[in-house]
Order: sequence, then C-alpha cells, then structure tokens
Amino acid sequence: MAHLEMFPCMDEIKEEVQKIHQVRIGDASASIARSVAASDEVDKLFNVAITFNRNACALFQSMSAFFSRDNVALPGVSLFFKVISQVETNDSLLIMDFMAKRGAKVEFGPTAAPPSGWMTHKEGSDVVVAFAKTLAVFKVQYKKLNDHYLLAQKSGDAHAQSFIGSCMNAVSEKIRVVSHHLTHLKLVESDKHAIKEFDRRLPFELEDYAMAAAVESIIPSR
Repeated sequence: MAHLEMFPCMDEIKEEVQKIHQVRIGDASASIARSVAASDEVDKLFNVAITFNRNACALFQSMSAFFSRDNVALPGVSLFFKVISQVETNDSLLIMDFMAKRGAKVEFGPTAAPPSGWMTHKEGSDVVVAFAKTLAVFKVQYKKLNDHYLLAQKSGDAHAQSFIGSCMNAVSEKIRVVSHHLTHLKLVESDKHAIKEFDRRLPFELEDYAMAAAVESIIPSR
C-alpha cells in the first residue's frame, strides 16, 4: 500500500474547526472569520481611529462652511476643507471594511460638535489659523497611528501592521500638502490680494489630490 502523507497542519486545522463550531451564529459579540492574529487591544485602537476621523471630518466641514459664507467669500479654501472632510469619511470607511474582513467588531465613539470658537483668539488670518489647526490634527493623527503600529507589532499582527502602515503613508501625504499650503500662506498672510489669488488657484491644485484620494466627484466641473 502506498504511503499517504499527512495533510499539512492538520492538528491546527482541527483546532480551528472546533473554534468555528463553538461560535453561535447571530451572536454579535463573536465571529467565525476572526483573525487568529487579531487582539482586542489592536482592534480597540481601530475603533479609536474611526472616531478620530469622524470628529476630524466634522471639524473640516465646519471650516468649509465658514469660508463659504458670503462675508468671508473664499470658495477655493471652502472646497479644500470639503475635500479633506470627505477624505476623512472615506478613511473611516476603509478601516471599517478592514475590521469586517478580520471579524472584528466596529464600535462608534461619540462625535463631538466642532468647537464653536475655533476662529477666536487668532494668531493670524482666518486662513492661516485654519490650515495650522488642520496640520496639527494630521500630526496628532500620525502619532496615534504610529502608536497603533507599534502595538500591532508587539502583538505579532502583521496584517494590522501592513494596513496601519498604508494609513500612515496617506496621513504623511496630507501633512505634506497642508504644510506646503501653510508655508505659502504664512509668507503672504498680510496681503489680501495674495490670499485671494491663493483661493482662486487652490481648486486647480486640489484636482490631483482629490483624484488620488478617490473623492474627485466633489470637485466642480469646469
């Protein structure tokens, strides 16, 4: 009789089959797709990231509404904040999709109202203040992602590390774009004509960024 090779990893497969049968279908607290490398601590920080993005989105929508007002009249700047608010929404959806693939449970944290006095006690022009606050948001976001990555690394969760790394690359691009604009604005903030020219040109510069972020549909057709 020919020698039959043992199916590879059979003991591990049997163990996983037992775990799958122990999960009661319809139990919202359990999952048959749960990643074997996933940890509750790493997934908790994914939910924190979703909440952070949703709050950032609300802040950027508030900024967009401010600059679209008739007595502010900076439609290009308003469009910029509309675009990045949509990017934050898309990013939170990407995290939710990733968690669903891993059998993790998505939990929404509270979404706070944007600060009503975010333009008070100005350090400079309204535009400079808005872009400075935006840059600060993205730098904090990057730090939180870095901490998340280190936790996933410590937990031996290579899948989470890869995903978080891609998120960090995306935030790095946001930081680059906003810091570029902020540097220019700080140089010309006392020149109202230069600010208006910046506002006029901004939508043209946004097109490539919006396309890369897959939110080009909100850029007005020309």
